[in-house]
Amino acid sequence: MSTAGDIAARGKARRKGDLPEKTCASCGRPFAWRRKWAAVWDEVRHCSDRCRRSRNGVAR
Repeated sequence: MSTAGDIAARGKARRKGDLPEKTCASCGRPFAWRRKWAAVWDEVRHCSDRCRRSRNGVAR
């Protein structure tokens, strides 16, 4: 049986606090990396679809 420490040592698990963060281009709030953005993390600028659609936010 493997423990959480064993899994983290193999690189499969990360704590939420250890994930990379960016600031949303629309609302200016910080948001963390998500697995679905793994391949395109450099291109992600907005925290949600709602912010992406509005695009006329505060910190543009």
